[in-house]
Amino acid sequence: MDDLEPILQRARRRTVWIAAIGAVVGGIGGLALALTDDHGLHGVLTVIGFACGVGGIAGALSLILTVSTYSPDLRVPLAGLDRATRSRINRSIRAGVPVAPPDGELARRGADRARALALLLPYQTAQLALLYVGIGGVQLPQLTSDDPWQFWFSRIFLLAIVLVGAFFALFTRRKVAAARRYLRAVEAQRLSSIPNAGSAPSVR
Repeated sequence: MDDLEPILQRARRRTVWIAAIGAVVGGIGGLALALTDDHGLHGVLTVIGFACGVGGIAGALSLILTVSTYSPDLRVPLAGLDRATRSRINRSIRAGVPVAPPDGELARRGADRARALALLLPYQTAQLALLYVGIGGVQLPQLTSDDPWQFWFSRIFLLAIVLVGAFFALFTRRKVAAARRYLRAVEAQRLSSIPNAGSAPSVR
């Protein structure tokens, strides 16, 4: 788990570059199409839509390999435990109260579970957000369509994506905050168990 953070950081930097390049390429393609086909608001939405579509999909594909490779780490700490014990650990993480006893096997599993949540969930959310941006970007030019079906479908589809994405982001943010709070509580508990932890030696 200790070597996971630098791997995820490298994946994040790579994804930023890939998404940015994809957005530029998509924007250029959208601009070429807008100049030869449409002007005004539809042309602007075409450029933005192509940039979002290509950039979002490219960024999501960049993250998917890393996220799918390490997502099983979320389940490993709870492997082999019965349902009641898994629920106990998850409740402790949500409450920010370390599993007792602090030096037991379940306490170690709880810390590993919280660490995996704190590290991986933000990247899963980023992958989903990029995917939604890519899918939603395709619908942007349809907002000005003369076809009533495309006109209303694009609005309903984009609204649904925004609502689902916002809900998932809020849900994930709360879980990540709880996991980080749990890890701080575990660290505080560890330090409190060390005699004279944090106290400076007296100087005579």
